[in-house]
Amino acid sequence: SLRALYLSSTKVFGDIGCLGKLTSLHILDLRSTKVSGDIWGLVGLTSLRALYLSSTKVSGDIGGLGGLTRLDRLYLSSTKVSGDIGGLGGLTRLDWLDLSSTKVS
Repeated sequence: SLRALYLSSTKVFGDIGCLGKLTSLHILDLRSTKVSGDIWGLVGLTSLRALYLSSTKVSGDIGGLGGLTRLDRLYLSSTKVSGDIGGLGGLTRLDWLDLSSTKVS
């Protein structure tokens, strides 16, 4: 089963919701691509340890990622993600968090 998907700086596009069934993924790197869609489409990826979505068109309430409790790296800078950072309170393993240039408060 697929554990890591690195597509950063490629011409890949589409809705990230189509990746929601890749439940064994540990690393998802889509930085600087044209992917879009609501981050709630990723709530089933409970094995994720690193999520890189910076400089994409993804959107939605950041609370949708609150159940991804294995995350230790979360990069969402320069996305359309919004909401209350308190929604990430359960992510106790986070070592790296980048929410710059988002509407998260």
